Amino acid sequence: DLSSVLKAAAAISDTLVLDDLLGRLLDVVIENAGATRGAILTISGGEASVLAHKQVGQSAHTGARADSAFSGPITQHALRSGEALVLDDPLSDVRFVRDPYLAQARPASVLVCPLSHLGETKYALYLEHGSAAGAFTEDRVELLRLLSGQIVVSLENAGLYRDLSLALERQVALTEAYSRFTPKAFLDALGKSSILDVRLGD
Repeated sequence: DLSSVLKAAAAISDTLVLDDLLGRLLDVVIENAGATRGAILTISGGEASVLAHKQVGQSAHTGARADSAFSGPITQHALRSGEALVLDDPLSDVRFVRDPYLAQARPASVLVCPLSHLGETKYALYLEHGSAAGAFTEDRVELLRLLSGQIVVSLENAGLYRDLSLALERQVALTEAYSRFTPKAFLDALGKSSILDVRLGD
């Protein structure tokens, strides 16, 4: 219902720190989709890799070490179509019968939802239910579609915030390094407030 959408959107947009956002996104998405585990994937050059993954009752894990947390063939099929793909009984789907991930993980339901922004698919949600076939109803898929825009914008904003933070840290380190070779007393004697103000001949 509308209150669920608003509550989920508010939770998603509440942080700019990427690792915190990824954990919160997985909590919101898993709860609202009725999944038992899920992953947020980043898409580059048509290839998917894991940003973060989570099992119900556990903390989210981030990083490339989680790349075995999803089915590559199912994800690629959804990315090619650009539409959400719901498998109510993935183990019996002939398209993915040779998928080693499915043979090992044996999920009862799978949902892959590509997330597009400005015409480009940059992320995807990968969700599973371990025991219930048909767990991802049309209502739950529609809720994810409604939230998808907010999810992408939040991920993009968190990425920009991270990049700005890293740039600021680098600039502070450079300033501290310059100050070791150009003491403040020297700048004061030249009547300059910053090394950037010093010119040839000063």
